[in-house]
Amino acid sequence: MVGLDVANPERSDDKELLVRAKAEGRIILTRDKALDDACVTKGARCILIKSQSLEGQLKEMADAGIAIELNPQRCTICNCVLEEVKVAKWQCTGCGKLYWHGSHWRNIEEFLDRIRRNIKSEGNQVTDYRIGNENVSKDLER
Repeated sequence: MVGLDVANPERSDDKELLVRAKAEGRIILTRDKALDDACVTKGARCILIKSQSLEGQLKEMADAGIAIELNPQRCTICNCVLEEVKVAKWQCTGCGKLYWHGSHWRNIEEFLDRIRRNIKSEGNQVTDYRIGNENVSKDLER
């Protein structure tokens, strides 16, 4: 949805996730406190998400420095690269799924705009999060 290269491994245990994340230079995004603690122990980068709502989760990601812009670069189904086939129309190079600017696209953009406005209206704030065994305080200027 936001153009990031993501992996969503099926049936992996925490140890496998940690090994893969470190080998591929990925940040683990999780709501699993035990996995977050394991990341700290093993020195893997991790963002512990606390919110149960999608809007809250995206805000937490933005607070941790992940851009939440609608950016058609990756397929939401298989994570392969999207190729522009016409103006404002993309096709996945892996599974063939088509993406285009339509009402669903506009609804997603409005949703993301609302999150960005909420972040901006909160003003600059200090957000604490953990990446691996580092505690990070980030001064937001959005």
